[in-house]
Amino acid sequence: MAIKSARWIVILLAVVLMLAAPSAIYSCGPFFDEAEFVRGNAPQVSQADFAAGKLGIVLPTLRRSYLIVAYRYLSGLKLDGKQQHEAIDVWNRNMDPGRERGENAAIEAWLKARGEVPGSPEIRMYETYAPVSNEHSYQSFLNCPDEAFKSAAATLADRIHKYGADSAVVRGWIAAQDQVFSNCNGQGQVAPAILDSKDPVVRADRDYQIATAHFYGRRFDDAAASFDAIAKDSASPWAPYGSYLAARALIRKATLDTPEEDKFDGPTMKAAQQRLEQLLSDPHAAVTHDAAQRLLDFVRFRAEPAKRIAEMEQLMLKPDPGTAFKQHLWDYVLLLAHGEQAEDLSDWVRTIYTESTYEQPSGVARSDAGSAAEHAVAKWRETRSLPWLIAALQLTGAEGNAAGDLLKAASQVPASSPGFLTVRYYALRMMAKGKQPDAARKELDALLGRPAADLPLGARNLLNDERQRLATSLADFLAHAAEIPTYVGFDVGLTAGGDEQYESEQAKQSKGRPFFNAYAAQLLAQRMPLTLLVESARSSALPNHLRREIARSAWMRAVLVGDMTAADQLQPLLQELDSPLWKMMEPFRTAKAKEEKSFAAILLTLQNPGLSPFVRTGLLRSATLGEMDHFRDNWWCEASGDDVVRFRRERGSEVPSPTFLSAEDQKALQKEMAKLVQAPVAPNYLVPEVLAYAKQNPDDPRVPEALHLAVRSTRWGCTNPETTHWSEKAFRLVHQRYPKSEWAEKTKYHY
Repeated sequence: MAIKSARWIVILLAVVLMLAAPSAIYSCGPFFDEAEFVRGNAPQVSQADFAAGKLGIVLPTLRRSYLIVAYRYLSGLKLDGKQQHEAIDVWNRNMDPGRERGENAAIEAWLKARGEVPGSPEIRMYETYAPVSNEHSYQSFLNCPDEAFKSAAATLADRIHKYGADSAVVRGWIAAQDQVFSNCNGQGQVAPAILDSKDPVVRADRDYQIATAHFYGRRFDDAAASFDAIAKDSASPWAPYGSYLAARALIRKATLDTPEEDKFDGPTMKAAQQRLEQLLSDPHAAVTHDAAQRLLDFVRFRAEPAKRIAEMEQLMLKPDPGTAFKQHLWDYVLLLAHGEQAEDLSDWVRTIYTESTYEQPSGVARSDAGSAAEHAVAKWRETRSLPWLIAALQLTGAEGNAAGDLLKAASQVPASSPGFLTVRYYALRMMAKGKQPDAARKELDALLGRPAADLPLGARNLLNDERQRLATSLADFLAHAAEIPTYVGFDVGLTAGGDEQYESEQAKQSKGRPFFNAYAAQLLAQRMPLTLLVESARSSALPNHLRREIARSAWMRAVLVGDMTAADQLQPLLQELDSPLWKMMEPFRTAKAKEEKSFAAILLTLQNPGLSPFVRTGLLRSATLGEMDHFRDNWWCEASGDDVVRFRRERGSEVPSPTFLSAEDQKALQKEMAKLVQAPVAPNYLVPEVLAYAKQNPDDPRVPEALHLAVRSTRWGCTNPETTHWSEKAFRLVHQRYPKSEWAEKTKYHY
């Protein structure tokens, strides 16, 4: 086994540090496409731009690793090109860009080299990852890195040059090396036999192979003892590395041979630390000093976290953070995540950071918001720094005592500052919620009027979100109601940035198209009377696919609240926007009696599971209007159905009424919503309507089909405990009254 280079130490540190990081838990599918208008835990700009100081709007939900880099630029510090690439690696949790599980170039090179030696048995591949422990077998670490195979190939070439490819020495060395690598999966207990040779190089090679076999096979005490013996063998070419490798074996023992996850053996770690400190003070061990220093940094990361984070923070705030910036940034992020804190930088990150989750992409509500705001303002008054100005603006309400001072300071930040957009965003939020909504509206319009190249899409959406809330009329609102998502699809990768992403056909077709964000959709669903929904569907300010969405939902709402006049008024719009649906509505249009018209609407609804009285947030329904979605994205759910995720997304939390609603609009809305919120889940509404009509009109030839579709709705629609009762009633009626119909034959079960 050949000597590892210093690069292997970086790999070891990265791998073990990753094991110390909080685990991310991902559920299995099914996965559904999402439209993200603002990526909460990642910048609105590209990673390359953010690393270069083009920050966009710095959100408190950004991952800590982004916030640290943002703080540097906000404080007037920069990163050079190499450090920018290293920051991107940290953001992607890619501590060894050349090593991926699917890349086996080093292994293949080693296999090719050994295969050229006559008589070498064939080996196709190695498992290089090993489980952390028997108790945590679902976690693994890189036991045998690429450098091990590269060095083995280099050593083999040297030995072939010295002894010849067909020599017994080389064949014996390869056989022993195969035994070494058989331990890479962490499960092996194989070590080459002791070799008594008069050739000191051959004997030293075998001793080294035995030691590394112990190391990879997790026999760390044996490995440390073997490496110590090598260090004392002055004839061995491996002697200068023996003490260092023995310390490395102790570190593996301290971090991996522990009964509890994320714990380490303190005495063993301390012994390793002492060895490394001795090595660094020994000028004769200079060949291992770089590697030993890196390993000592890792030890102190675990054993002395308070001291280590203070050192890391000093490094993070140097004009030149050094050649080991990537590792130091990664260490610093992990220490912050584990609750360690130093001075200003860590204080700022702790104060501003808000965790983003799937359910709460805009950040989890903070119980310490008041004290955090007071602290941010106090720090800003003390330092007058841009980072703390941003923190104070973000955390302080418009009514706060410091609001005036903060807004004045914000107005003095130049447009050339990397924090300009961030400062203006939080200042405008404060102005809009305070006494300056008109000024905020005017400035927002100016910012939104910038060319696309000057305003990243995510930042544009953030500013537009604030502009939506300042709308002065329906036309003004509709002009800002639709936004283009920054991302469409779903992440299946292990990084928060979503490195591994699957792009569905729907995602491809939705790229670059505008949709309603949560606020706009909720406003249309909760705070707009039918008259304004009809007007919205007519508006040329919206693209046709969103006008169609409003027209459909408005028609369904009109049916549910019994406003057939509004339903009829929508017919010309539906003819323009949705000709297939309009043609299906012919029985509805031609019906004269109220009962007949109502039944035609119910049957049409049963035939089109995509109909819902609520405008959707983000992407529209993936299935066609008449297609049944087998994940129950059909019709609507009840107002109290908090257990239904889709329903929560459609209706969301309460939003305030827009200021442009007239008293007449408000009155009409209240009447409509009083009926709408009482509507049960779709099947529980549709089935009774069909049963009531069937009782009065048993000879209507459409009734058997309606009963069949009603039963089907209880299988694929949102349900509650009452749904089974209605399902059985419809099932029995279709079989008792229409037993020979094709619809009875198709209705095999109730649900």
